[in-house]
Amino acid sequence: MKKYLSIILMTIGMKSYSQSQVNPTRIQVPSYQFQNFIYDARSAGLGEGGIALSPDENSAYLNSARLSFLWNRADSTNKSLGIAVNYSPYARNLIDDMNLLGANIYKVKNEREAFGLSVKYFMAGSVNLTDEVGTSIGVVTSSELSLAGIYSRKLSTKSSLAIGLKYIYSNLTGKQSLLGQSLSPSTSFAADVYYFHTGKLYENQAHWLNYGASITNLGGKVSYGDVSNLNFQPTTLRLGLAQYIQVGRKNRLGLSLDANRLLIPTPPVRDGKGNIVKGKDPAKVTALGTLIENWSSAPNGISETLKEINYNLGIELTLQELLSLRGGYQYQDRTKGNMKFFTLGLGAKVKGMNLDLSYLIPQESGNPLAHTLRFSLGMKL
Repeated sequence: MKKYLSIILMTIGMKSYSQSQVNPTRIQVPSYQFQNFIYDARSAGLGEGGIALSPDENSAYLNSARLSFLWNRADSTNKSLGIAVNYSPYARNLIDDMNLLGANIYKVKNEREAFGLSVKYFMAGSVNLTDEVGTSIGVVTSSELSLAGIYSRKLSTKSSLAIGLKYIYSNLTGKQSLLGQSLSPSTSFAADVYYFHTGKLYENQAHWLNYGASITNLGGKVSYGDVSNLNFQPTTLRLGLAQYIQVGRKNRLGLSLDANRLLIPTPPVRDGKGNIVKGKDPAKVTALGTLIENWSSAPNGISETLKEINYNLGIELTLQELLSLRGGYQYQDRTKGNMKFFTLGLGAKVKGMNLDLSYLIPQESGNPLAHTLRFSLGMKL
């Protein structure tokens, strides 16, 4: 049963296991992987990074601590309410009818506080389920949903903290019975914590550095009906920098760098009978304990742990505060998924609305995210 569920999770989780250098038995595979799928077209155009980017209408998504910096004292209209909607025909190289949607709404209460609501919906398409011997057990339409409420507060004129609480619903298999085990949709709750610091103190500042951090999807272990096989949520640590350089009065260059890693145990090495010969047994690690134990769980030590860190590089050039050109790159070690790709992005301000588009270019063939498009529309209300 556990092996069967892992196959489903890996397939829908977009891991590129078809490549010869990837060993799927040594890759961290949590439940609810859709939680780490990027739908924000601006971030997607910057190599899927951007936790320290300047605040925008999608701030409630990647780093909610930025919300409290959306207050503009000099804005005579005092528009402190905003919304962003996002859509992506996601990973169509894998499943034809897969879609990723997201929406963010924020309300800035005053100069220090802001509230947000973030919704993510993943339509994983129709999946033909089979048992372990290949016999079809039916076709299901898989979908996943998360709904998060957010509170952001400034700690000083430069920094802020945010907390998010979310509800998660995941239906990958429908209600099925396999090998005497009942499968059903999974539901859970999780928490997110975000931090943001900006170096920008005044308009037309020559240059400044932003940085941010987050730990997301903090929650208990979950199952899809079989409580004897609990799995971790995709608890993730993300750190990021964004350096901005003002070029003239209305032009700006931004460089961003993110590093992120799943805070769950590395799968152990097992013998032919399934016995652990090297590493830690994930079943004996609690959801809270993994925050510490995941750093020492890799069978090959710290060198393997470091390989589980993904890097996101981005560059953004904004011209006349109207048009933004973006490019980026994601690096993932070849033994840990090998999801390496370039991204391109375009942003424009049209009648008070922010329109963004991104496009993904794989570094190697076989990447299920190849040619994925993402669209975002944001506006102040």
